[in-house]
Amino acid sequence: MKKIEKKTKEFLLSLDRCSLVYHGDADGVCSAVLMAKFLGERVKMVSPNDSYGIQITEQLMEEINNYPYGIFVDLAADQWDVGRIKSRVLVIDHHTPKQDLNKMEKFIHVNPRLKDPEKYLPASYLVYEIISKLKEIGEYVWIANVGIIGDRGKKLFKCKENGEDLKFLSDVIEASKGVYGYRGIVNAYRVFLEAQRPQDVLDSKLIKVYQKFQKAIDETMIDFKYHSEYFPDTNSYLYKVYNKYKIASVVSTKLSEEKPDAAFFVYTRDKVLSMSARCQTARINLAELFSRISEGIGSGGGHPAAAAANIPKENADKFMERLRNYLEGI
Repeated sequence: MKKIEKKTKEFLLSLDRCSLVYHGDADGVCSAVLMAKFLGERVKMVSPNDSYGIQITEQLMEEINNYPYGIFVDLAADQWDVGRIKSRVLVIDHHTPKQDLNKMEKFIHVNPRLKDPEKYLPASYLVYEIISKLKEIGEYVWIANVGIIGDRGKKLFKCKENGEDLKFLSDVIEASKGVYGYRGIVNAYRVFLEAQRPQDVLDSKLIKVYQKFQKAIDETMIDFKYHSEYFPDTNSYLYKVYNKYKIASVVSTKLSEEKPDAAFFVYTRDKVLSMSARCQTARINLAELFSRISEGIGSGGGHPAAAAANIPKENADKFMERLRNYLEGI
């Protein structure tokens, strides 16, 4: 690890003209904002990942390759076809790794789980820990904690802000994503990048979006009580969301907080079947389950207690069949 730390430090202090790509959630936004505040004008292109899950499109790949350096935060780039990447790249991630990119010369791969699979430190924690050793950035520690809380991390940095207030700010990011998708994530990134203190976010246009999103969640939580399926063999719930907003992730999280030992599988089905799963106690290893039942037909993975799957329309029935077999104990 000391060798990786040294290479990371040298990379960050010497690079110029880099791209910055981040996962489209609270942890991804906050870790990218922290990195952008550190790098300043050296960041020439910044974008959330623009495809389902942790994937990126061919167009974004081409943009990345326009720059000699790239930084990916909160993205499991080890699950991509990395041979297409031409830039020298730093990956700071905490998802369950499928390969160690440090074995390839053009990559620096920072992920505590490469050494300890059970270690859970969100990307916002990792980024702040790295850059705070290179530059005084204590005034933005609250942003790091917003990202950590958003990804259910337990280890926070000391700061004067209240944890509940920071939890609200992470919900605001998810609301912006839920209402406006890719554009909402970009909007949240810009607001947090300009913010000097939490109040700046509270005074922004994101709050009205949050209120609209929260109404949709409240309606969906009520609908869940009447239209979800329960599987007693696995103490699991399956529920299809019909709301137009992207609320599956937030709904599955809220449900799992009410019943920590139960597993919740919440999904939408359109051009792609997108499913969010939560089990607070990690009684079911959701990352392993989704990786297994999506094999050959789509993508799935994440963390033991929180995972997601994205399945093309033509394979959706097959995926649901595999999932139902598991839930029914077949």
